[in-house]
Amino acid sequence: MIDYKNKWNIITTIVIIILTIFMFYYETKKEGFHEDEIFSYGSSNYAFDNVYQPYGNMDIVNQVLIKYVLKDNWISNIVYYMGNTDKFFEAYNKEWECTSPVWKTKEDAKNYLTVSQNDILNYISVIYNQSRDVHPPLFYILVHFVSSIFLGTFSKYIVFTINIIFFILTCIVTCKIFKLYKKEKLAICTLILYGLSIGAISTVMFQRMYMMLTFWTILYLYTAIKISRNGLNKENIRNLQITTILGFLTQYYFCIFVLAVFLVLLIHLKEKKKWIKNNIKFAIIRIINISSKYISYIFFI
Repeated sequence: MIDYKNKWNIITTIVIIILTIFMFYYETKKEGFHEDEIFSYGSSNYAFDNVYQPYGNMDIVNQVLIKYVLKDNWISNIVYYMGNTDKFFEAYNKEWECTSPVWKTKEDAKNYLTVSQNDILNYISVIYNQSRDVHPPLFYILVHFVSSIFLGTFSKYIVFTINIIFFILTCIVTCKIFKLYKKEKLAICTLILYGLSIGAISTVMFQRMYMMLTFWTILYLYTAIKISRNGLNKENIRNLQITTILGFLTQYYFCIFVLAVFLVLLIHLKEKKKWIKNNIKFAIIRIINISSKYISYIFFI
């Protein structure tokens, strides 16, 4: 005889499977791409450039870097151009004047969107491309990994594979939150309402990092609730820190959600001093590890 706990686990699993099939159905109906979705593939897979350029294989900044900065004694050149930015822009203007648009072929477009044999698992390129964008690299690293498996292939199912995995994980963690309160029935209702909503469908279909971000926010909330119920311990603190890092490396605005949850927990948690001490210490480590450019992305762009 199936006990109560197993019964709800089976029902929950069936609901998640049905919702996953539902998402696959909607993905088959997807036609065309938003420019940001195309950027997801290009920035992940194109070697050392994140924009489809009309001026050859790379943009003017990259041309200047390779031709002037990274040539000969590149360490000295980097120091020189960092202290003489006017010289860098002189070189930029010089290259710009000598550059004219070129006809882009079908093969050029394919090279921008897919991984070539020479760039399999080229994560250095992914990180470099994202250093010139306003988004962190974790999502793009995953896109590049999946694209490397499907070598030379462009398909809407590459990013969809990532999104559907994080959708399933989000559903699982959502159920875990309700189980903390012994509200399994409510968990199933919530899954159905969420999984059939236009918001969930759009997040899965839209080929960006937002489904992945949704998972980290739900996981962070789940861990925070466990801390509020069971107190601070090494396991909970470690899980919260790992989730914070991965969430921040997915989308910088994750920190706004973290701050909101932190303040709510601060009200309810008995171990306030320990909670503040651990979070401030961890925040300082994070700030040291990121550049001022990323801080400007969060607050000023």
